[in-house]
Amino acid sequence: MTDIIRVTVTFVLSNYSLSFFVLGLIVSLAAIFRTRHLIDRREIVEKLISWYIFFSIGLGNFYNFVIHAFFGDVAARFIGWTDSPFQFEVGMASLGFAAVGFLAAFGSFVLRPSLGPEFSCSVPPAGHVRQMVIAHNFAPGNAGVVFGTDIFIPLFGFLLLYLQCRNSKSRQIDTHRCCMRQGAHLSCRVAQLRALRWRLSHACYALPLTVADTPGGIR
Repeated sequence: MTDIIRVTVTFVLSNYSLSFFVLGLIVSLAAIFRTRHLIDRREIVEKLISWYIFFSIGLGNFYNFVIHAFFGDVAARFIGWTDSPFQFEVGMASLGFAAVGFLAAFGSFVLRPSLGPEFSCSVPPAGHVRQMVIAHNFAPGNAGVVFGTDIFIPLFGFLLLYLQCRNSKSRQIDTHRCCMRQGAHLSCRVAQLRALRWRLSHACYALPLTVADTPGGIR
């Protein structure tokens, strides 16, 4: 029994992409069957893709980040590689895609495509510093321009994302105010039309009396 559990756990963890895919399908079906109202095809597809993104993209890449960033020797033996600092870079790239997956799974599909690379590139400078301190690696590819751009470019990208988010909120506020102004203007026009209709109706009622009261009436 112990051997069966060990083999099963080893298979699930070693083949994590398949494990998260199957788990996503199970959760998707559970969410579909738990829906109390009549569900249509659009909502079924939405639940399937949401949980697929959460498990296969989000958790799958996060698991890949943990393995490559903190258990590089284990990952290297499993793949057939020799362990190297590049595994930390692979882990950071996986962490960026995991962040995009977690955000997109909950409906935030309107994301800049650069969010994943910006997130994954904002952490490698720590790896460069670690190589400088431990391995005294001051090669141009580790301590040169690449080191500076790994810090500057992601920060610039995050600044643009912040400005875009703030502009989007300001645009929504401006749209709401414009609608309020248009609504007030429309209400004023409706009131004016109602007043005009009231005057015309009273004028029409008063017209026969005025004509009838004229000397000789209508000839």
